[in-house]
Parts: sequence; structure tokens; C-alpha cells
Amino acid sequence: MKRIITLFLVIVLGMLVWTSYFQVEDPNKESPAKKFFSKKAVKQEQTAKVLWPLKPSIPEAVIIPTFTTDKTAPNVRNYKVKYGDSFIVILKDLGLEHELANQLAYEISKTIDLNQFQVGNIYRIKYDERTKQPVSLIYDLEDRKELHVTFESSEVEIKDKIVDITVELLDAVINGSLAQTVLKHGAPEELADKILSVFAWKIDFRHLQKGDYFKVIYEKETSGSEILGVRNILAIQFNHEDVQYAAYGFDNGAGHELFDAEGHNMSYAPLQFDMITSLYAQKRFHPTQRRYKAHYGMDFEADLGTPIEAIQDGVITRARYGRANGNNVKIEHSADLSTQYLHMTKIDSNIHVGSRVKQGQVIGYVGSTGWSSGPHLCLRVWYKGKQRDPLDFDFPRRPDITEQNMPEYLQHVRRLEGQMTEVL
Repeated sequence: MKRIITLFLVIVLGMLVWTSYFQVEDPNKESPAKKFFSKKAVKQEQTAKVLWPLKPSIPEAVIIPTFTTDKTAPNVRNYKVKYGDSFIVILKDLGLEHELANQLAYEISKTIDLNQFQVGNIYRIKYDERTKQPVSLIYDLEDRKELHVTFESSEVEIKDKIVDITVELLDAVINGSLAQTVLKHGAPEELADKILSVFAWKIDFRHLQKGDYFKVIYEKETSGSEILGVRNILAIQFNHEDVQYAAYGFDNGAGHELFDAEGHNMSYAPLQFDMITSLYAQKRFHPTQRRYKAHYGMDFEADLGTPIEAIQDGVITRARYGRANGNNVKIEHSADLSTQYLHMTKIDSNIHVGSRVKQGQVIGYVGSTGWSSGPHLCLRVWYKGKQRDPLDFDFPRRPDITEQNMPEYLQHVRRLEGQMTEVL
């Protein structure tokens, strides 16, 4: 009898286990956990990117060229350059006559550096809507330009892309690095560099905390469906370790700059329109030497030829070319403190060893000389004979909001703060 009872209990227990683990749930019924996470996902999607009803910081007439290509038109198809492709191969594959293909390929070689034609790059073919025959080729170039090849007229020319500006809001919580967070929310990676540039002297971005968060209104540049980058930050609030930092874009007379709520300039940099792309580090992968090594400076991305200014008053102690540093200038500001500016395309003609310079005086121009992978400025700081992190020093800021502009600026800040609050 005991065996029968034991067997019965085992069967009942087995049925209960089977039911709890393998029962089929109602597909229309959401569990509380699923509801919670789906709501969070919706909120994140809603607050990640919002089209902002503000005018861009630069007039449209200045930023939009006269020509564009409609990349979404049904008679335009996108292709990628494959291994073994060349312009003449592509033209012949399109069915162009041998003589015309050769002629166009020759004209293309006179117009652009063919090293720009690389595997994986995009080109577009425009087709006649009626005959479906190819009529032109458009190839993306650097510096926001396009190569246009018109088959019927045998024309080869370079035209500016149209740059559309949309003003967007990103509201995000840090989970990982700043760049990872920005990319996760679908914003251009360049936005992370611009945020870093705003608060570099205020926040240690190498030690962000999980749960830090920020809201930023920025101008995104696009050309058709292609995201080109970020033009300007218009306003940003960043909470780091429960301390909130804020900056607002304004033209104080020297172009678009960022200031705090009291009108203090946020920039200590030697470039008027600076973007920090690399910080001082004991170990960084060197882009030209292809190995990890210390980077005892701070890099600023800028266009070739951008003026470089002295960050503080001082005396020139070096102005020459070096194999690694390229054209470089060193300024002694005191018995203990010096700054050095590397990779210049050229040193200003007024700069000589022994000459005195003032803060903001042009000492040279951004280049890519020496061990450099592209146009940028590397700023180095020497203190008591040793290289130190530039962020450890409280250099003079660029000019703050003028007394004359202060009433307009404060009104501008209140408007931005109100709009940032309203959206969420």
C-alpha cells in the first residue's frame, strides 16, 4: 500500500513540475517584467532623437550649396566598389562603348586623385526613367564633394553636396563610454568628441560613472540619407556624479561658441573652433607607428590651415621642424610652465626664437607634418621639465560674453532651458 501511495505522489509531483515549466502561455498576455522593459524601450526610443523646432546656428544660404543629388529617387541605384573595380571597368560593365568609356576614364583621372577610389566606397548610377539606360555616375569624394560623370555629354566635374541641417535632441544615460552611448542612440560619433570638447576642463571623461546622463541639442548634417556629421552643439546639460554642468551656444562676435549659464567661455583651447579627439594617456594606439605607446598630449581635430593661437602670454623658445613633431613651436610662460604645438603646416612668419607672444596671437597653422595621420594639432604641456596632462592646468579662457551681449544671452539661455524641459 505504501508503494502505491508513494508512486501516486511521484506522478502528481511530476505533473506539477511539467505544468509549471512547460505550460503554453497565452501569446496575447504580457508578463509584468515584459511590460516593464517594453515601456522602458519605448521611452528610450521617444527621448533618443527629437526634431527640434529651432533655427540652425548658421543661415541656410551659407550652408546649403546650389546643387544636390536626390539619392532616394527611384531611378538612382547605389553600388559599392568591389575588389578589382576601376572606373573604366564600371563604365564598360554599364554597357558604354569602348571608346567613350576610355575617354571618360581618362577625364576622371585628370579630375581626381584615383587613390580616392577605394573598395567599399559608394557610387550611384542614375538611369533614364523611360529607357532604363544609365545616364550618369555620381561618386562620393572627401570634403563633402561629389564626382559627376555624364555619359551623353561626356562631362566630368566635381560638385558640392547639399548639406541639410536638422536640429535634434539626444537624451541619454551613460552605459559604457561616451562614444558607445552616443552610437547606441543612433547619433553621429562626432557628437561624442564635441561633448568632450565642451566639458574637457570640467569633467574627467576617462572616469565617467554608470548612471551619468546628459541632454544635448545639436545640429546634424545630412546629405540625402547619408549622415555627414555634427555642425554645432546648441545646448547641453551633463550630470556627472550628481553635479550638473551646462553650456549654451551663442555668437559673442567671434562665431558660434559655448558658454556656461553665467556667460563664461567654456574654451581654453588654442584653436577658435576646437574639437578634442584624443586625451593625454600613458598608453594609446599610435595611428602611424601602429603600436601602443604613451601619448603625452591632447589632440584637436581641425581643417588644414586653421590658425593656431598661443594659449597664454610667453616667449618663443623653439620654432622649427622635427622628424616626429613636424613644424612645431614651444612657448615658455614662466620658469616652470611651457606649451608646445605640433604638426603645423607652417609656422607664422612673425614667430622666431626669443620673440614675445600674447594670448590669442597666431603662431602657426594646422597641418599634418611629422608623424601624423591627418590634419590636427597636438598640444603638449611641460611643467618643471616634464610633460603633463594639459587638463591639469587652468589656462586663460577665451573671451566671456560681453556686457553689451549679456541681456540677449541670458534671454537665450532661459529660452533653451525652457524648451529642453518642455520636450521631456
